[in-house]
Amino acid sequence: MATDRPLAGKVAVITGGGSGIGLGAAQALAQIGAHVVLMGRTKETLEEASTAIKSDGYSASYRQADVSDRPAVAAAVASIIEDHGRIDILVNSAGWNTRERNWHDITDEAWDLVIAVNLDGIFNLIKAVLPIMRRQQDGLIINIASLAGIRAVPIAGLHYSASKAGVISLTQSVNEEEWMNGIRATVISPGETLTPLMKRRPIQPPPERIPHILRPEDIGQVIATLATLPPRALVEELVIRPRW
Repeated sequence: MATDRPLAGKVAVITGGGSGIGLGAAQALAQIGAHVVLMGRTKETLEEASTAIKSDGYSASYRQADVSDRPAVAAAVASIIEDHGRIDILVNSAGWNTRERNWHDITDEAWDLVIAVNLDGIFNLIKAVLPIMRRQQDGLIINIASLAGIRAVPIAGLHYSASKAGVISLTQSVNEEEWMNGIRATVISPGETLTPLMKRRPIQPPPERIPHILRPEDIGQVIATLATLPPRALVEELVIRPRW
């Protein structure tokens, strides 16, 4: 195996893979040899992203599925296993937020939507991939949480913070219960990152702060490093934030 392609022969599934941190992760993993399967709701976005990765000389495909739709997730994962025979890495990056974020304006619908995507979605994917990873006696699950999951931040929203705190707990539960099956889980809690989701903020960051905000490729580089660690090494929680 070439040292510059340590993930050759591996299959990585990335939710939210058409843009933002998911796309950054897909590009980074593809560059070191993995076949990346992008998963998300919008076919056009997924098709464009996978085509761009392949045009760079790497291996990619996609599955259209809403992560909050449990039957759709199960069907998508089953089709990936049918095509490739394995899933070695799962990156749960799909996420959502609403403009209504605080106790004075949040609606029931906003709460339900964010929890369904950010927390239920991760549960759905983990539940779907665990059987194949158990059979392989190997697997890496990387969940994208947020600094807002460590401490509630009003600008992020109470539903967003609650969902991301749940992601941290889900990650810990995987490590507590599945370590004997060779499965590892890492939760990454990024600070401010320049993704399409930032456009949904009620108040945008000032222009002078933009150059100092993290980029999706920064998180992608971290994910690539985690994916190339030896199976004996577990990084359970990782925080990355802008230096400034």
